[in-house]
Amino acid sequence: MNKVIIAKIFLFTLTVIGIYSCGVEVKKTVKSLAPSEEVILTKEESDTELQEFNVDDLIREIKTNFQSIESKLPSLVSKGLIEEESGASVELKGYYQENNPVKIVRSQTSEHGALTTSYYLKDGVIFFVYKELFSEASVNGPFTIDEGRFYINNGELIRALKKEKTVKEIKKMSMSTLPNIDITEELENKSRIVDAFISECKSHIKQLSDKNTFVKEGRWISEDDYNSGIEIKNNKWILFYKGDELSIYDYKITTDVDSKVQQLSLTNNDSEAMEYSILEWNNDFLQLSYLPRGNTLRYKREKIQLGSIENIPSEIDGCSCYYSSSEKEFKRNNYLYIDNYENIAFVMINKTISKFERVTTENISEKNEVAIWKHMNYELRLETQQVSQIDETWQQSGKLLLKFKGELVLEKDIYGECGC
Repeated sequence: MNKVIIAKIFLFTLTVIGIYSCGVEVKKTVKSLAPSEEVILTKEESDTELQEFNVDDLIREIKTNFQSIESKLPSLVSKGLIEEESGASVELKGYYQENNPVKIVRSQTSEHGALTTSYYLKDGVIFFVYKELFSEASVNGPFTIDEGRFYINNGELIRALKKEKTVKEIKKMSMSTLPNIDITEELENKSRIVDAFISECKSHIKQLSDKNTFVKEGRWISEDDYNSGIEIKNNKWILFYKGDELSIYDYKITTDVDSKVQQLSLTNNDSEAMEYSILEWNNDFLQLSYLPRGNTLRYKREKIQLGSIENIPSEIDGCSCYYSSSEKEFKRNNYLYIDNYENIAFVMINKTISKFERVTTENISEKNEVAIWKHMNYELRLETQQVSQIDETWQQSGKLLLKFKGELVLEKDIYGECGC
């Protein structure tokens, strides 16, 4: 990394840590915005409120929120992009829970250094920032790591910790045993430090939003072969055929600096790598170009839909239960669900009849029942309540809830009857 880049990184770090800058703290007010609007990254009038709490208690709460986010990262939806800035590679990555950012990471890497800043948010408000600056005087060392931890409560910096270590050999660079130094009292303009974090994080979130890097988790079915598809889940790219997983990849989406075309890179533990250009990606369609051959792959998002069972399976004989989406559809014999009153049920999912087996049944009351059924990766929950009785038939209403791999994908009101 050239001297100019090194100087910029150190100047940026010293500025953010806020060593002795002048100015008056300005109070700001947090306003609630919808997830689709600009993210909350402002401050509250909380000087009096802050005094009412013990700082150590607030730090413990911040650490708990931090651990909660870290433990959920594998299951969160993510966005990412990589760009070149002034000869350095810059990677942005965001983690989102219900479309709200909870962690934003910016990593800048150059020839002889790297700067990583991680912002943690709750309800759109920054509560913790971690910074790590790595630098080397040459490829042979010495090597330095500078860590900063910033604890923020309602827009106020309540604690700042610092670690720094320089070694001659990179393999001896261990920070775990090095104690933190509390530099909170040394920082005269804490408000300006928080303002800088807010401004930076806000800018990074906007960059991620402006790029079409939002990974839409779910299942995508090939338009050329209905048995073939892609499942995107837990930050993994999974290829499957007839429901069986074939390969699991890590993936990364980048933007070509010159063409502005987005590229998809897949890698796995077997050192297998594949490259695609993203031609189209929206809520319903995914279109890729496989770069070595240039052939186009087209996919449609799989949407779980229930259909009417036209031909009653042979296993349904004698006592049974039939359910439809409404009393009107029931009278038309348009059944979404049929069971044999014992241990087998049938549901038409995406034009394919699926056979479920009963797992449990719970009688909530004399007329209320909850039954759980399983079929491969599907779990079906049937909640019913008896509403009337005609001779040897019992009319029921309730809900049908369908999960796929543990995630609720469909919930439907039902009406039907059981009898012999």
